[in-house]
Amino acid sequence: MHPKLRSRMIFLFTVLAPLLPAAVQAESDATVTGVTPGETVVISDGVAYARAVSPQHLTAHVAVKGGKKNVFGDWKLIKGWRVTLTLVAEHGAGSQTFDEFAYKEVYVVHERPRRVSETVRLVIPAEVYGDWALRRCNAELDRRRDAGQRQVNVLRQDVVIGVNVRATMHIDYLVGGNGAEEVLPGSSAGPTAFHAHTKITCKAFSAQGPQVSTGLSSESPKVTAAHLTIIEQYGPSGLCKLNLSGKIDGPPSATFAFRYEDDEGHRSDRKTVKIDHTGSALFSHSYNVKNDLHWEEHGKVRIVGDGFASPWATYRMDCVEPGATALQATLPPRLQMRVVPVSREIVDGQLCVSRVKLEAQIKGQGPMSGTASFVGDHYFSKPQSYSVNTGKTVTVVAFRDLTWKAKKVGGFTANTSGGNEPKSKTLKIGFNVTNQNNAVIASLPRKSFVYNCVKKQGAVGASGANGTPVVPPQPKGDTAEKATPATKALQSVPLKSN
Repeated sequence: MHPKLRSRMIFLFTVLAPLLPAAVQAESDATVTGVTPGETVVISDGVAYARAVSPQHLTAHVAVKGGKKNVFGDWKLIKGWRVTLTLVAEHGAGSQTFDEFAYKEVYVVHERPRRVSETVRLVIPAEVYGDWALRRCNAELDRRRDAGQRQVNVLRQDVVIGVNVRATMHIDYLVGGNGAEEVLPGSSAGPTAFHAHTKITCKAFSAQGPQVSTGLSSESPKVTAAHLTIIEQYGPSGLCKLNLSGKIDGPPSATFAFRYEDDEGHRSDRKTVKIDHTGSALFSHSYNVKNDLHWEEHGKVRIVGDGFASPWATYRMDCVEPGATALQATLPPRLQMRVVPVSREIVDGQLCVSRVKLEAQIKGQGPMSGTASFVGDHYFSKPQSYSVNTGKTVTVVAFRDLTWKAKKVGGFTANTSGGNEPKSKTLKIGFNVTNQNNAVIASLPRKSFVYNCVKKQGAVGASGANGTPVVPPQPKGDTAEKATPATKALQSVPLKSN
């Protein structure tokens, strides 16, 4: 076709396009063809679900296809594309899209394709997926408790939560010399296809806990398996970084040393890990990669130790942007916290809060990961791992029990409210967030939460068959907080960070 005739046709189409039916053909598909592991186990401490047992990296293989034709029947040039994973838990236990672990391809000018068809691998690190699985179990525990089931009965049985793994493809086409992103909806395998699903088993509570062998052996402990996953981080701020997430399996309490090694023979300093009672050690380290303004950064890394080595893990990045300046430093995340009463008991004829739920939200203002924990007077909750990106929010939850002392008369616990002053207890709770170097980067100062008991009319002398006080049914939701003016003392005030 003559260039002048073609330019005239383009002009006419631009004018008449709003009046014409859509004639553009497009295809895109992101199908999950395999998921591992098939199961992740979470155990409880008898009060709530506490941790995932030896979590593994969630790995999904995704077959992607994409392309789009213009009105002349030509396939458009593709500047780049990415694939993201979304995990959807059954029973409404929650879902999350893991944008920070997306698979990305960005093409240089002379290598831009018109169609894409390949299979890629996406990985969510073990500590991130294990934390997500733990929160799903506690969300299901809350749902069943709100539905009227007793918490102790839920924790005495295995609870299985199915997880649907979905993939979505995003394609950035070249339109009129400028990039214009078009999000093409991805698809996942059908609901009956096992390979698109995994599951979380919230195990029944066992007072004995995991069984660990105590047999003696004269042989030196040996590593049974070693794995390494690389998470690439790069972008317009000049960030060019590798996050190495590893896992070593071996006998409990054994200590092993290792180094990271790349495909050019460079080795890191010596690292040491100790195997916990589950038979695994999880660890992660970050390394900056020098920006190459002319070529993409790529290579291989593995774990090497005395008598063991992990398979090679590959990386490929296009860190072509200039390095970040001091003004482009990642801001610390924003924090919010609230403390909510979740259960009450009768002490000396007074209704008192016996347990509170500590809940904090971490909102990212840039890529950040580390640990988070609640702090207070003589209190420090178990650190929980987190990972956030810009605009994303994660929730951290812990529980704290309040202990009330009942008055004793002649060696027996009194069960009367006559003449007793209302009991009161003050908790000081704060929240700290650290980075990967274990340095505190954001915090909420300790604030006092005062819980006053309420004299309960009609509760005096009530007891069960075993002699323990009977707690009358309590209203739920808004009703619980608005029942009487006296219960306002049981409410809590949310805190925010700047």
